[in-house]
Amino acid sequence: MRVATIVRDLEIGQTNQKEKRKLFKNKTYIFANNDLSQIKTFVPDAIGLEIPFSEVNKRFTGKSYEDLFGKKILCLRHGGIGDILFLSTAVNILHKRKRYDSSNNLSIDIATSKVCEDVLINHPAIDHIINPPIDLDIWNSYDYHITFEGLIEESPLSKTMNAYDLFLLPFGFTPNRVSASDKIPEIFINKEEIPIILKKLNHNLSETKKKIGIQLAASSKLRSYPMFKFKQLIDSLDKTKYDIYIFGNQIQAGLIQSFVEVSPENVFNASSNNLRDSIILASLLDLMIAPDSSFIHIAAALRIPVIGLYGPFPSQLRMLYFKNAIGIDAKTKCSPCFRHGGLPCSKGDPSPCLNLITPEHILGAIEELLK
Repeated sequence: MRVATIVRDLEIGQTNQKEKRKLFKNKTYIFANNDLSQIKTFVPDAIGLEIPFSEVNKRFTGKSYEDLFGKKILCLRHGGIGDILFLSTAVNILHKRKRYDSSNNLSIDIATSKVCEDVLINHPAIDHIINPPIDLDIWNSYDYHITFEGLIEESPLSKTMNAYDLFLLPFGFTPNRVSASDKIPEIFINKEEIPIILKKLNHNLSETKKKIGIQLAASSKLRSYPMFKFKQLIDSLDKTKYDIYIFGNQIQAGLIQSFVEVSPENVFNASSNNLRDSIILASLLDLMIAPDSSFIHIAAALRIPVIGLYGPFPSQLRMLYFKNAIGIDAKTKCSPCFRHGGLPCSKGDPSPCLNLITPEHILGAIEELLK
């Protein structure tokens, strides 16, 4: 995280976003590293004085969770979606413990990107959700800050410890003293949200066929399963028994539509520019299949059976505590490589490890989970 003063009014946001965020002249903000770097690249004259993040970070030492009672705490993780669900389990554990002391008024807020907040809506453990950049005056109003930036990407423990355990550490929790069931994330949906999503569909959900969701691609090419093999999997499924819903974000919508157009009539485009819509639709399915990406954790949080496809990372580091879940690990001489980033694997695209997972492997897992 970086701290900088804006020296002239500025609007920020992606070009495809309807809502822009306004930053005000002579105000100081807490930025994600990449966000500030982009501003300095495109509008360098808008950035004034920078100060070290350590000077404004009221870091919780994790000595005792009782130190948080009666305090106001901000937990910061800019993204991605799975990481926010890792964080949410730690927050939920803290929330459960504070309930035993009705006299305390601990407030737990989350700071994350706009797209990630959809997995936190209605969460009883979270009082407020705010989006970076964060006004320094707001930042300073908290008694403690717990930052999770770089926890997956930079910590050596991320190669040996399950991610849900790893996110417990900044709170001072001992992972082996937390029950496995408490390490499964939760997403909360209001019943009123479901009819709204059903109206947006171009067809009625089948009451007789099993409904399977597929996340067509991960956010990183490195972790994406070969699409032609997803096509082989879909073609081998009995059209009279299954309907298939292809999930993805707005950027992937065109690709998904092209995929659906060459697929059987039981395959539907479930891409959306609204993550919350996708989450609610996923809650109505019988099974989710995904590469190492967000919908594995969304499915687990919705208590939907899930199949995860893994190569660069071992499935146990992500799916260890999930119920009704199967992680399929591809093993090569170079896997797991623990590589991050958006670039394809240097040894081939798609990644050679994921290319080893066959449709037959996935079919076996489907039969196991839906029998």
